[in-house]
Amino acid sequence: MTLDTYILGKNITEEYYRRNPKALEFHGDKGTEACQYDIMNYLKYLQQVAMMNVPESYQQYISWNKTLFKNLNIPQRELLETPMLMHEYLQEGLGMREILQLIIEEYDSIKVESPPDESEDENSKIAREYLDLLLDGEREKAYNLIMDQYNSKRKISEIYVDIIQQVQYRVGYIRQTNEITVAQEQYITQATRYLINRLYENVQPSRKGRGKIVATCVPGEQHDMGIQLLSDLLELDGWDVIYPDPSTPADSVDDTVRREEPDLLSLSVTVLTNIYNARLLIEQVRENFPDVKIITGGYSFLKNRGLCKKIKSYGYAEKALNSVRLVESLVR
Repeated sequence: MTLDTYILGKNITEEYYRRNPKALEFHGDKGTEACQYDIMNYLKYLQQVAMMNVPESYQQYISWNKTLFKNLNIPQRELLETPMLMHEYLQEGLGMREILQLIIEEYDSIKVESPPDESEDENSKIAREYLDLLLDGEREKAYNLIMDQYNSKRKISEIYVDIIQQVQYRVGYIRQTNEITVAQEQYITQATRYLINRLYENVQPSRKGRGKIVATCVPGEQHDMGIQLLSDLLELDGWDVIYPDPSTPADSVDDTVRREEPDLLSLSVTVLTNIYNARLLIEQVRENFPDVKIITGGYSFLKNRGLCKKIKSYGYAEKALNSVRLVESLVR
């Protein structure tokens, strides 16, 4: 099944603004370009959903977009108008019109995303304080806050999972709700990456020789904080971890598996539109290295656990420490 998402996205965008001239005036040139880009991604996602036969995953995608539109003060009807236009333009037989029909019929019942759970325990308070300090530009104070936890003999694994992972979930949500800019999100991510490196310099694995793991993002995925946290935790647990760059193409991942002969491959998928890339990579690795076990993780699986089976992964764990336990159960 082939689809020229650029041409189709351009045509749908032009038709949308032809029908909504006030929207064209409101959005301006930059908004128009962003609209076409979003429609192209929408089409790519629908194509992947149809090819993988996972129509139920559209609910997560629409929920994400509803949340984004709400906090950008864009009328929700504009989000609904997009699938209606696509439904008009798409041909029968691609499997995408059926999914669009479900979206149109169930649109009103799909809720916006809820913020990450925030309790009033000590870890949540520290996570909020750390994030607030970074948003205020107080990077050194934020570092010292976390280093104080380490110096008080807290395990790095606890700091990673109980504090830093909470921060990352929160950052993703407030970026989606337009409470912070892309620049702020990148600043927080880079500051946290630097903090992780500083923490990790102070420790040594408790044991070695448990096995070898290749851990990376799927092609097209740039959100690598989660897989970095997991890689560090696995190394602390005695695993030898090879961590290719997140932009590594599928063939290079395949070459890495061939060269390193790992016991397990761990793949991270944050953006839903990269799910199909994950499946293609898993199929490629399975064909060439049938004995290598493969696990997946990332935001894409949080609310749709069934995706693991669809892409033929051995399993998924929501928390990084649970992923370590999953690895231990698969590689003995």
